[in-house]
Amino acid sequence: MSHETLTPNETMLQEKLAPIVKRRLRVSGYLTAFLLGLYAFFAYLLSTGEEVAGVPVSGELNLVVMTAIFAIVSGVVVSGYYSWWTKKNLDPVMEEIRELVTNE
Repeated sequence: MSHETLTPNETMLQEKLAPIVKRRLRVSGYLTAFLLGLYAFFAYLLSTGEEVAGVPVSGELNLVVMTAIFAIVSGVVVSGYYSWWTKKNLDPVMEEIRELVTNE
């Protein structure tokens, strides 16, 4: 296993990338946990049967149907939010890094 020393530019790139990677992992982790929790709750409702899942919420809609609709809409909203967040926070820094790499 060889340990190469980094050039000053590589060190600068690594310093710029480290906080970006941490932020991206944190945001994507929270969003993923939210969706997984929602899907787990939906699976739980499906397993409970009529006594919990069949509770009417609004007219003909029961708790399972409302949760399914919410899960689908949440998936779309979370995807849109993550795309927006990435363009706003990560793209400018990645462009700066690309410029540094191409100017070497």
